[in-house]
Amino acid sequence: MDLIDGGVVKRTLRLDYDSNAITGGWSPGLLNWDDGLRARDAGVDTSGPDGIEVSGLAPAAAARAAGEWFRLHSEDVSGDRE
Repeated sequence: MDLIDGGVVKRTLRLDYDSNAITGGWSPGLLNWDDGLRARDAGVDTSGPDGIEVSGLAPAAAARAAGEWFRLHSEDVSGDRE
């Protein structure tokens, strides 16, 4: 998910799902050079509070966790979440 300010992409949230785990965080390349790479391979920090790494969830529970994570960060354009 691109976070845009003034018509410019400032930050990009990315999330991977592999049917067993979700991993995500801020894209280091705004999904330019890291598009097509798994989060770990792209060097995405999946640790909290900005990252997410959850495994062993049923698909519906994983979708809920991902949605809540995106919602929590969706307005964090600057990276200065209070």
